Amino acid sequence: LHVIAWVRSGGVINRGRGGRRRRDPLVDGMQVYKAYHAPMDVYRHVHAITPTREGIRICVGKEWYRFPSSFFLPPPLASSHGAVSFDFIKSEFSGLLPGKFAEHASGNATWVIPEAMNNMNAEEPSRYVDVATCDYIIDQDRGAMSTALEPNFRTHRREWEEVACYPFLEPARTNALYRAFYIPGVSAKQTVYNAYCLLKRKPF
Repeated sequence: LHVIAWVRSGGVINRGRGGRRRRDPLVDGMQVYKAYHAPMDVYRHVHAITPTREGIRICVGKEWYRFPSSFFLPPPLASSHGAVSFDFIKSEFSGLLPGKFAEHASGNATWVIPEAMNNMNAEEPSRYVDVATCDYIIDQDRGAMSTALEPNFRTHRREWEEVACYPFLEPARTNALYRAFYIPGVSAKQTVYNAYCLLKRKPF
């Protein structure tokens, strides 16, 4: 998982032999990794969650599109453990969210169109669950950019505790140059980071 974020590359322009310009993928890769690797780090912790007998529900709101794959969900450890459910909570996004594969007698679930789909990208309310039913939430703390539908759950300390948080670059408050390129001695002063977190509901 540590190497996934390195696949993307842009490039810092340097002078090569003969004065020709070239892109330095290593230097640029450092910035890509540092700035955007937090979701992969968080999902490593998601994978390590131990399911309970009653099962667990892991929820995501505004960060739904950064969910990498169901392979990152914790596997059931034994028949005595309950199911692991990954669900959406309402956010500012108002389009059609992904559906879950349905169980099919033929075993070819990828051939079956999930329920409640449409070809208009129209919002489907049945995708959402009540946040009160979530055992874990994956969320980014964007500070003052929070809204009623996208609160900063990390600050709701009576309800949630941090399992793991990692820095994630805030593009709205970071110049495009420093979003793309790493400049030693300069980038750290010119970039703004939020906390990208896995949160666990506190017991009542």
